[in-house]
Amino acid sequence: MNKQDSHSTSILEDLTEPEPPIQADVVVRTRDFIQELERDSWLQAERHVTASGFWRTYQWVVGGMSAVFAAIAAGTAFADYPNYAGIAGLIAAATAALATALRPGDLSAQHLQSATWYHSLQLAARDAWEFDRPSDPEESRKQLRELADRWADITSQSPRVPRRLYRVSSRYADKKGANYFPKPRLATGR
Repeated sequence: MNKQDSHSTSILEDLTEPEPPIQADVVVRTRDFIQELERDSWLQAERHVTASGFWRTYQWVVGGMSAVFAAIAAGTAFADYPNYAGIAGLIAAATAALATALRPGDLSAQHLQSATWYHSLQLAARDAWEFDRPSDPEESRKQLRELADRWADITSQSPRVPRRLYRVSSRYADKKGANYFPKPRLATGR
């Protein structure tokens, strides 16, 4: 009877609901999530700065081409080369239309603003896990919720980073000296 009773008791214990997480466990898991949020914010800031630089360069290249081909069209028209003037004029008009339609200057500014927001979130997350470490699980969850809501707001207001730029910035993220913002301290272990 003792063996059966002890066996049935252990089965019943296994079927009962587990204990709620220990308060320290909740605080540790919250801290880990905030550290992950810090790294993700840093990566997003890096990606948006990369995208901003791309669109700024695009504006200079396409705008410069438009100006050069407009000058060539004007020069060849006065030199009695109407065919060359027409071709250069078409190229100048096409590059000017591209620069106008894609609005690279506006896109560059939007990405730069998003990078600033993500960097600010990175700093807030670092402060949260490094200095503002509540021992109460409810306070810890509240702190995490505020940071997560801020992440969601920034993400919803940010322009999309083109896939190629996303890959390029991710590749250079772990290289020393290739970053725009300070790298998270705990990022080296990942």
